[in-house]
Amino acid sequence: VEKPAFPQFLATVNLAKMQREFQSRSAAQRPPSAPSAPARELPQWTVPEGWQPGTPSSQMLLASFSITEQTDGPAEVTVSSLGRGGGGLLPNINRWRGQIGLSALSQDDLATVIQTIDFNGIEGTLVDMNGPDTRIVAAIVTVGAQTWFYKMMGASGTIETQIEAFTAFVQSVRYSGNG
Repeated sequence: VEKPAFPQFLATVNLAKMQREFQSRSAAQRPPSAPSAPARELPQWTVPEGWQPGTPSSQMLLASFSITEQTDGPAEVTVSSLGRGGGGLLPNINRWRGQIGLSALSQDDLATVIQTIDFNGIEGTLVDMNGPDTRIVAAIVTVGAQTWFYKMMGASGTIETQIEAFTAFVQSVRYSGNG
């Protein structure tokens, strides 16, 4: 029903402007004595239908999207980027597990929640964890000196219905240069 409006909506999205605004907000919130972080250019991506752009809730987030038109409850997709490794795979997964009420995994158990995903010829990791009330599906890819994190978190039923859209989203990402 809304398919004709979706391309029109996409035409109004200006990622370069969003990045400049994000960097301006970050600079304004940073104490004067803090060293400035190197600017990161946002990659290009295709936002799935039904995902609404949001305002990132922290300086760590570069973009966010809300998924609210689901009967099982809302979900949020966030995009962040950190220097190579981003703190390590297992520590990030265990931090996310804590966010959804799960205990930490050992290195030996890591394979139970991850699989490899292809980001247009760049190998990445897909993580899937289901807590008592909340589920997280995340994709992690290192491009150049940056590790990119795409995380979808919310109601388990909503995440289940959005996995295909999330996977298409992360596979649509195009990085300029080497991140």
